[in-house]
Amino acid sequence: MGKKPAIARAMKRKRGTGADPSASAAGKAKPLTRKDREYMNEFGVLDLNDIKDEEPGEALMTTIVSKRAFTEEELDQAERKRARIDELERDRQRRLAAGEGEAMVAEYADDILSDDESAKPKGIEVLKQKLLAGKRKRDLLAAFRTQRTPAAPTPANDQPSLSDDEDEVEPSLGDDEDSDGAAVLDNDDDDDDDGEGAGASKSSYPNFYDVHFADQSDHVDRVRMLAKSLQSGSLKWTTASLTDTTSYQFVAPPAQAAAAQQALQADLAQTVDVKAMNIKSRILTKFLATHPTQSTLFHDLFGKMDRYHDILYTSADYLRQATRLRRMYALHALNHVFKYRDRVLRGNAKVHAAQGGGPAVNLAKIDISDEAQVAKLTAAAASGPRAAASASAPAPSAQQDVDVRDQGFTRPKVLILAPFRSVAYEIVSLLVELSGTEQQENKKRFKDEYYEAEDPNDEGWARRSADYRAQFRGNTDDCFRLGLKFTRKSMKIYSQFYNSDIIVASPLGLRLHMESDKDVDFLSSIETVLVDGAHVMSMQNWEHLCYVMEHLNKIPKQSHDCDFSRIKSWYLDELAKHFRQTVILSEYMFPELSSLYNTCALNVTRVRLRYRTPTATGSIVNVTAPAPQRFVKLDAPLAQIDDERFRYLTTEILPQFRRPRGRAAASATADVDTKHLLVFIPSYFDFVKVRNHMDEAEYDFETLCEYTSASDKLRARTLFVQGRTRILLYTERMHFFQRLAIKGALHVVFFAPPDNAAFYADVVNFLSLPRPKALSAAANAAGAGVADGDVTVLYSKWDALRLERIVGADRVGKMLTSAGPFLFRT
Repeated sequence: MGKKPAIARAMKRKRGTGADPSASAAGKAKPLTRKDREYMNEFGVLDLNDIKDEEPGEALMTTIVSKRAFTEEELDQAERKRARIDELERDRQRRLAAGEGEAMVAEYADDILSDDESAKPKGIEVLKQKLLAGKRKRDLLAAFRTQRTPAAPTPANDQPSLSDDEDEVEPSLGDDEDSDGAAVLDNDDDDDDDGEGAGASKSSYPNFYDVHFADQSDHVDRVRMLAKSLQSGSLKWTTASLTDTTSYQFVAPPAQAAAAQQALQADLAQTVDVKAMNIKSRILTKFLATHPTQSTLFHDLFGKMDRYHDILYTSADYLRQATRLRRMYALHALNHVFKYRDRVLRGNAKVHAAQGGGPAVNLAKIDISDEAQVAKLTAAAASGPRAAASASAPAPSAQQDVDVRDQGFTRPKVLILAPFRSVAYEIVSLLVELSGTEQQENKKRFKDEYYEAEDPNDEGWARRSADYRAQFRGNTDDCFRLGLKFTRKSMKIYSQFYNSDIIVASPLGLRLHMESDKDVDFLSSIETVLVDGAHVMSMQNWEHLCYVMEHLNKIPKQSHDCDFSRIKSWYLDELAKHFRQTVILSEYMFPELSSLYNTCALNVTRVRLRYRTPTATGSIVNVTAPAPQRFVKLDAPLAQIDDERFRYLTTEILPQFRRPRGRAAASATADVDTKHLLVFIPSYFDFVKVRNHMDEAEYDFETLCEYTSASDKLRARTLFVQGRTRILLYTERMHFFQRLAIKGALHVVFFAPPDNAAFYADVVNFLSLPRPKALSAAANAAGAGVADGDVTVLYSKWDALRLERIVGADRVGKMLTSAGPFLFRT
């Protein structure tokens, strides 16, 4: 208990003073500690005896002999620590008022401060010395705040210019606590502090952020015309081929289509070095430090991201490329957020100057050791706002209104959708790395909740396939959401959505939040949406992703204190979805993904790109079982093809596996030619339909789906391998999440080709797994045809994408145009 009263006494000290109240009453200053003297020897000498306590609300005057100017970073850190101590003091007063004892309150404070060395009793005095050392700089500028014409209150909403940004440390004219809420930026801050691309200013490469999101009447009118024409059907998307693996779609009037295609062809074929692009310096430097050279894929894909084209990227190498792709879009997302932030701060400066406040003063550029500069600013401040403005920059000639439109309805601008927490952890880690922020709030909590280390002693995990380990490593929880808020020097994880710049979430987690709070307004101003791992989301619940995408860029139901005078006109005209960039990454293409992309990628002034690499050989080459594989083609319209599959299965295949009459008591190994049938069903809806039919028809069967309990799974697999049940229904989602190795199968039927082509080889290879001795003997006795097993695949022309990934691009054309059946044997 020895140090707890010391903490309590330290918290009682008056803010801004280094003296203990009891010592002050006696007219003596508290003796300096060794740490105090070491600190002041490095940073400057502070005479504590010259500190005077003025009337409440007045500034404390201090005498400082500084050996050097304090940097803005040091002042920011000190201010944040001061605010923390003030909050503890207020909490202390509340707890004492509630009747808690002094010792209990001191113990609580000690627990809070224990993780911060500078906030412990010995460090509090040092902290206050640092705070006082920066006081002179702020006092010199106090006259600017008190004498300038009061600016119109900036709405306290979610934009970067708001007063609720307590950690948004921007150059301002007054003390942070008394600010009117407007974040003020000097005119050249964007260029000097954090320019865009070292080579961008010297090249002719456009700044596509300003080009695409500009609120210019001719640009907005063109978007409105194209969007209206698409909705009415008078214009349609025109498809063209860029390369053998890339196609694109664009919208243009028929008379201009040929010229537009020629121009787009040349533009899309162009690749530019990332150093020549308009990338914010702070993130480009971090990126080049670890990746000085870039791959061909980066130059191609990132260049098109930077142009704000819509992109649907599918590749069989997705898992190997995942980290590179995430680093690529993390760089793009940060560049977008920081550019938006800069434009808003520039707008703040314009509005402030037009309201008579004069140009903003850059606090970081004032050197308190330069007596001439201090004297000039002091004299200028004493002469009023006009003279003060002239001391740092030319004043505006007259007060005038400006039309600044640089914001959306709400602050969040980038939405990243990921399937698992492990993916979100990697994404946020990349954002931390590239952002260059010096402080990340809630980082430990984030790691505890999203990171999960692998167990090196887990032998079962080591036996899993490489693609399974890559997909399911780490934390595989699929219900999460978190906001990320960026300031110049810091990053806050778990920020409120309306205070966030980037939202990282799973479709399920975001949908639950939207439905429980009945609030989707935070998605009203999303300008870039990134979907990572669409093929995994299709195995979770595709409806969740569709629900989220449908609610993007809607007019908000509440104002959320936004400044409507600064909202871009195309937001108010409900055109935001036609400016939004959509980027989707997936391991393979499937019809639902193509439909979603066509529905949601409506960026009419850009192009819709599709990357798809044809599969040359297909996954059939990975089959090791000697069983013959028969592909049966079914012909039916798209709306009736599922019914045709069901008819064929229930009339041509399943009746062969009924228990023969009069042989119910036969041994488990008898009639192996009419047992051990494994039916693989990709769609859960088809699984339910088949299961219900087999129940009504009283088939002898078991099921394995994603909702089967662990005990029922064990029971079903045991009965199947022993021959005590004839048929086993197995879903693709079950195999995706658990990759079971099912023994005892002699006959395999695919109700449809699986979406993931690797699953075809996995399931067929079940036929070559070791069998019980009794089953193996019975199968051999029944003949070679039964012992080797057999495979039947039902397909139609609507399964072209799935079929290509299984048999290869060279064979799929013939299989779609001919009647079949087709027989393969490995």
